[in-house]
Amino acid sequence: MQLRSIDIPTSNLKKSSKFYELILGSQPNANKADSSGSSLVTEVKSEGIHVTMFQRQAADETVCCYFEVDDLSSAIKTLQNEGGSVIAGPFPLPVVGKRANAAVIADPDGNGVGLFEFQH
Repeated sequence: MQLRSIDIPTSNLKKSSKFYELILGSQPNANKADSSGSSLVTEVKSEGIHVTMFQRQAADETVCCYFEVDDLSSAIKTLQNEGGSVIAGPFPLPVVGKRANAAVIADPDGNGVGLFEFQH
């Protein structure tokens, strides 16, 4: 089984497209969307994706995709400027034999997006 798609609900495709362009490093493409124009698609190629299951800490906790960033503080500020807001963090995050600091940012629609920076 391979992870093939991450679906992100949004009420404003244009605003969310810009937000996720900053995270993914590529612009979502309307040409790969469905024919109704109600979705955008971007391809992300990655090895070493980890799926982690853990005991729910809060009733409203949902699935969260984490993206590695070079500078957590800078990434948070950039995404806040694009309509994001900090939900949690920064906090320590154990990542398979390494140490990292992380934060969860709400996108413009309130969906949580995790960011982490490895500690050196």
